Amino acid sequence: MPRKKKESTTGNPSHRPPILTESDHPKLKAIMRFKPRMVDAAAFFEVHPSTLEKYIKKIWGITYSEFRDQNMVSIRFKLNQAAIDKALGGDTAMLIFCLKNYCGWSDKGLDEVDNKQNITINL
Repeated sequence: MPRKKKESTTGNPSHRPPILTESDHPKLKAIMRFKPRMVDAAAFFEVHPSTLEKYIKKIWGITYSEFRDQNMVSIRFKLNQAAIDKALGGDTAMLIFCLKNYCGWSDKGLDEVDNKQNITINL
């Protein structure tokens, strides 16, 4: 038996209601904190990935990846703070990680040549 078409609130029977609405924005932004793949985010909202991608482009004018990255800022800050807190609290592995990633330290052997100035560094 064929499905009966839903009545449109606009009076136009061919007009489809939006699949995602402004009321979905807080949920959409919240799930981005978990860095979901587009297919997973689309499945959460029960839409096709291309529908989600087009919606984000239409509303925010950016790609899905850019939208996800923008909405992950608070998580990145929290993770950075947790890493620094562990390092400062005495976690040696985390201290080494933070020194390398935040301070530019690296594991270099002795007598390495600095290519910019062509000088030998003896430590």
